[in-house]
Parts: sequence; C-alpha cells; structure tokens
Amino acid sequence: MVGGTEAEEVIQKRLATASGELKDAPNYKYLVVNDQVETAAQEILTILAAEQIHQINKEEKVKEVLES
Repeated sequence: MVGGTEAEEVIQKRLATASGELKDAPNYKYLVVNDQVETAAQEILTILAAEQIHQINKEEKVKEVLES
C-alpha cells in the first residue's frame, strides 16, 4: 500500500498493537522506532553488529579461560 491510503480501521489496529508493544518495552534490550525507515534500518544494522561483536568477545573470553 502507498502511504496515507490505509483504512481508519487498519490504522487503529496498528496503533493498538504499537501501544501493547510499548508496554513491554522495558523487557527488551533494544528499542527501534520505525518512524523513519532509513534511520530504523541503520539502528537495526548497528544492533546486529553490536550483538555479533558481543558474541565474538564472549567466545574469545571462554576460550581464554578454558586455556588457562
């Protein structure tokens, strides 16, 4: 669908879903608001990179401990 062409019912359903998701926000490690697609996409890529680095660092630390 092209922006601005959604039925009011669809918009209200999406807003209700978003409201429920925001109530759960404190339970999540990251929060990405998709109000600007390019910004949200960049945030997601940054999160993925950070998690990959975290995993690599954890694996290296475990290896280091096991070898000592």
